[in-house]
Amino acid sequence: MSQSAIWLKTRPFAAAAQSEPKISEYPETEGRLDHRRRVVITGIGVVAPNGIGKDAFWRALVTGQSGVDWITSFDASKYPSQVAAQIRNFKPTDYMPARIVRSVGRFTHLAVAASVLAVRDAYLPENLGTVHRTAALCLGTSVGGSADIGERNFRRFFSKDISRLDPLGMLELSGHAATSHVSQLLKLTGPTTTLASGCTTGLDVVDWGCLQIADGRSDMAVVGASEVPVSEFIFALFAAGGFLSTWSGPPSASSRPYDRLRSGLVLAEAAGALILEEFEHAQHRHAPI
Repeated sequence: MSQSAIWLKTRPFAAAAQSEPKISEYPETEGRLDHRRRVVITGIGVVAPNGIGKDAFWRALVTGQSGVDWITSFDASKYPSQVAAQIRNFKPTDYMPARIVRSVGRFTHLAVAASVLAVRDAYLPENLGTVHRTAALCLGTSVGGSADIGERNFRRFFSKDISRLDPLGMLELSGHAATSHVSQLLKLTGPTTTLASGCTTGLDVVDWGCLQIADGRSDMAVVGASEVPVSEFIFALFAAGGFLSTWSGPPSASSRPYDRLRSGLVLAEAAGALILEEFEHAQHRHAPI
């Protein structure tokens, strides 16, 4: 029902004097869909418990390899669940300078890695912003740096050991920290933002990037999401809410959302990124689509 129809329904006395407005009375929507530009995906970056890189991740999916296993980062024996999907054999220094690795959170490590992998997959230079100055960036996260930066500093604070608080903790705790580091590393200067919308964050960043390109603000966008919820405090909160899987069988079978014997969710750390690009722009540079 249009706005005018709602207005008429609630004010019947005005019906005789009103008529349905023409599209031209709303210039911001006239021809909008017809004139939007086509958006394609030209690069994919994945950092997941069952595969780092697009090809490794895909092989794991098609062969049924699970990334869920017993938790090793803390003692989970007192909780109803003892499993999670953690990324192993990951070296953040493969994607960012060691001096930065030491001061940032793990969710930033994963976000940077996924973004760099996506850029490489799209056959783009890692100084992307110097070549494509309008390239946009949108990353998302819900937990941000709470799992490591936050938890580590909370413990020091509550133990009265405030002299050991991270001097950069305030900056690296927030969700925008990952966006900032990706922007600097790729030298991006186009439209940039960070989203946090719970479980839909990964979809929302793609939507944002598509709109930037479709509306002509950018020819290209780096979009992605990163989450590291596997810390004892966050794990305990999910356990207290009764959300975690209580499956007592093999860890690899504990995530079974469509099974009759499902018993809850399994926390996982991961990051993914896409290179979105205007169709003709991608064709012009012979990009893989």
